Amino acid sequence: MTQNCPESCHRKTFREPSHRVISDDSREEFYELSAIDASGKALLMENFEGYVTVLVNAARVCDYTEIFYDTLEHLHSIHPWALEILAFPFNHPNIDIEKCRDDIEKFERTGGGRIHIMQAIEINGPNTHPIFRYLKKLFDMVEMDSNFSHYFFISPDGNFFELHYGASYNTLKIFVDHHVKTDLGEKRKMTREEEYKRYRDEELRHAVERRSRTGSREL
Repeated sequence: MTQNCPESCHRKTFREPSHRVISDDSREEFYELSAIDASGKALLMENFEGYVTVLVNAARVCDYTEIFYDTLEHLHSIHPWALEILAFPFNHPNIDIEKCRDDIEKFERTGGGRIHIMQAIEINGPNTHPIFRYLKKLFDMVEMDSNFSHYFFISPDGNFFELHYGASYNTLKIFVDHHVKTDLGEKRKMTREEEYKRYRDEELRHAVERRSRTGSREL
C-alpha cells in the first residue's frame, strides 16, 4: 500500500491539529456554499448545521479507494446520528488511475452508504472548489499537499473549525469521539421522536437511491 498510495489516505505522520474560531459573517459565508455529490445531488453546507461535520479530500487510487471509503463508513457508524462525513475525490497529479477509473467512478456513484461521496473536484489551482478555497484561506494554505488527506472538523454551530493532516484512523476516532461528546453532549440531545424520524428519513433516502440505481419498483 505504501508503494501505490499517495499517502492521501491514512499516512501515520502526526501533526498537531490547527484550529480556527470564526466570526458570524464567516460562518454565514461558509453555510452559503454547496457541493454536488457523486449522484448529482446538490448538498448545502447549511444543512449540516447541528452535526459534527468532517470534510475530507480523498485521492483516487487503484486498489485503495474502496478501502478508504469503507474506513470512513466505519468511523461514521460509531456516531451515526451525530456525525456527517463528506468525502471529496480528486485526481492526484502523480497517480495514474486509467486502468481503474471506471471502477472508481462507479463506486463513487453507488458505493456510498451513510457518508456523502461527492463529485470529483480540484483542491489546488484556479479551479479549486469553492469549499476548499474557503478552507484553504481560513487555514492560510496556499496549496494543499495532495500526499495527505486533510480532515476539516466543523462544530455543530459552525463557529469552530479544526484541521487534521493525514491522521490515522485511531487518531481520527479519538477526535470524533471528543467532538461529539463536547460539541453536542448536553447542547443537543436528540429526542426519541427526532432520532426515529431521522432514521426513517435516512432509510427512505437510501431506498430511493437504491431504486434509482437498479430500476426497481420497490422501496
